[in-house]
Amino acid sequence: MSITRSTIKQFLPPIILSAARLLRRRLRYYPSWEAAKHAAGSYDDDLINRFRVDRDDRKPELGLIDGSALRLLAHLHPTASIVDFGGSTGRTGVAICSEVPSLTYTVVENPALIRLIQPGLSVLFVSELPDSFDIFFTSCTLQYIDAPYEILATAFSRAKMAVILSRNSFSETDLFRVQMSRLFDNGSGPIPAGYSDTFTSYPQRTIRESRVHEIAAEHGFKLAMRSDDIHGTIGRDYGKQLVFLMG
Repeated sequence: MSITRSTIKQFLPPIILSAARLLRRRLRYYPSWEAAKHAAGSYDDDLINRFRVDRDDRKPELGLIDGSALRLLAHLHPTASIVDFGGSTGRTGVAICSEVPSLTYTVVENPALIRLIQPGLSVLFVSELPDSFDIFFTSCTLQYIDAPYEILATAFSRAKMAVILSRNSFSETDLFRVQMSRLFDNGSGPIPAGYSDTFTSYPQRTIRESRVHEIAAEHGFKLAMRSDDIHGTIGRDYGKQLVFLMG
């Protein structure tokens, strides 16, 4: 008796079939950002947001900022206002504010996540960029949003002191993909009860580093540091951490 593909599928658990479909998508490149969005889920998904918040034990993750440019600037300018674009549940902000309590630290996140955040943290949460701030920081976020260059232009126009871009996915060729991960790979802290480790997916794009430098120069910022950073990269892109200072 010959074994067909449909016969095999009858005996595979649904999660395996889902993973196989997502893996095929992950290896595909799409002609546009909209096409990749149509083929994937979203970081705004209610399940991902609930899991990230429930997993957060509110312990500062000092390891995330040890020796970082953000930590250095925070200590050099202890009364600075910092905006963390895509800062999730605010663990990096809590860690920095535990060392420099005089800072003002604001996390910009999607409204779905903000609604789930419980009060009591040393950081603020908003869904739009504030009108003015000293330091703009974003980590592993630009490659997952609709309009990264517009956000960067706004950030550079409103920042007074510095712009720090960490865990970027750079390529001078625009690449649009679907990234797959397990639910339990999202967030930090102990795995909360009541969740199954399902598969999630979201669209991912590359950012042109040359355009970032152009936007910075247009607003009077100069590159102060460019260092290797492999986090956030997939396939044919490359990672760099960029630190720009005013003037």
